[in-house]
Amino acid sequence: MPQSLRYACEAILQSLIETAEATAAALVLVEGATETPHLLAQVGRLTPAVWVRQFRERPPDVFLQPFNTGRSTTSAFVAIYAAGRLEWDQMQQSLIRATALSLERLFQSRESEFDWRQLTASHRILPVTEEELCRIVLDIHDGPVQKLFSALSHVSHLQYVTDQALTQLPDPHVQHLGVYQETLDRVAGLLEASLTEIRTFLGTFHPPEFKQRSLLDVLEGLIIQHEELTGTTVHFEASATLPEISPPVKIALYRILQEALSNGVRHAGVNEHFVYLWFWREDLYLEVVDFGPGFEPPRLSGPAATERTEHIGLRGMRDRAQLVGGTFELMSRPGQGTRIKVCVPAFTT
Repeated sequence: MPQSLRYACEAILQSLIETAEATAAALVLVEGATETPHLLAQVGRLTPAVWVRQFRERPPDVFLQPFNTGRSTTSAFVAIYAAGRLEWDQMQQSLIRATALSLERLFQSRESEFDWRQLTASHRILPVTEEELCRIVLDIHDGPVQKLFSALSHVSHLQYVTDQALTQLPDPHVQHLGVYQETLDRVAGLLEASLTEIRTFLGTFHPPEFKQRSLLDVLEGLIIQHEELTGTTVHFEASATLPEISPPVKIALYRILQEALSNGVRHAGVNEHFVYLWFWREDLYLEVVDFGPGFEPPRLSGPAATERTEHIGLRGMRDRAQLVGGTFELMSRPGQGTRIKVCVPAFTT
């Protein structure tokens, strides 16, 4: 969501809770509201866990007003919470409905800057993509990996039989059998290398438990794994306090950091990264810096944005940030290293 639109929504919601003498208010995406609510804008200080409970239980101190987007569908609703309130009188309800109408008109006037369908789709597609990735990982582990392991076991048995035969056969047969032993050794080496590569791949792309783990825990785990797999060093600094965020935002930041670190090793050959994560004015910022050779980055926005195959990783980072309402910046020059900066709304939980 554009910053100016968000601030306008917050001003309207703030006026609502002051007039209605409420505790907090939010504009909430209908999609996933009772599981992982996506707060487009909010005022007050309810935690995401409390909002989830309110949406599930619908206690009397919460009032939900459907929000129409002008497309004959309800994409969001206005939620207002007043601690301990047992009922909402007619004047308060009229005030909430008037607020929803004001927000509806605000979004209609800014329709060119905001796409409800894209936002709703993004809230669904990132968790679905990770679930599909998890299924693929399990399929590979339970299928090809097990078959390769079985093949390696058979080859190891043949190696043992060949070794025993070499100690018992007369000399004229030893040289002939030794050729087969060398072939078996090469096959065993190839199978072991293949299993190692596949297991490394599965470990890299096996998604963590995004719903249960905090963003900090998820990113720290990724960094430790990256260091162990590559032998490089990642210096990580994060704000002392970070807000709770939804799985789609965690997924986006996790995959962007994973791609940025991988690119630094594969393409720039760097052995040291600097990663910064901080929270400021209801936005989360992730920055990844290296002091490698740098490069001339392609255009990632506008009509001339790259569609080249070799830039698929950069496009993926850009798209993941945009899917959760964020921005992606890539700064690099030959001889000056590379800096990636991502900004996403922190309150989309």
